[in-house]
Amino acid sequence: MQEIAAKHLERRNELTPGLKLHKEGKYEIDHKDQSVGVALLMESCGTADANFLNPLLTQLANATGKEMQEVNLNFALSVIADIKPKDQLEACLLLNWRAFI
Repeated sequence: MQEIAAKHLERRNELTPGLKLHKEGKYEIDHKDQSVGVALLMESCGTADANFLNPLLTQLANATGKEMQEVNLNFALSVIADIKPKDQLEACLLLNWRAFI
């Protein structure tokens, strides 16, 4: 049982941080160290370019529905991160997939 718990904790530490939504439609990375959070999100989205990441996250937030809901946004981000796009093009394709669901 302890082995299972240890594996879960190890995997949890590798997970992409979520996003917290604010009333103004703005978001922040849910990570205690913002620079680490940004790096983890960039890796999850197949990019090393912050100029790509910010618009991608904004478009993803807009694609989650008329009323942006934090749970839907983080679900979509989790799916994209799990697929592990290898570059920005794949991340864009996944964003388009999310827009139709």
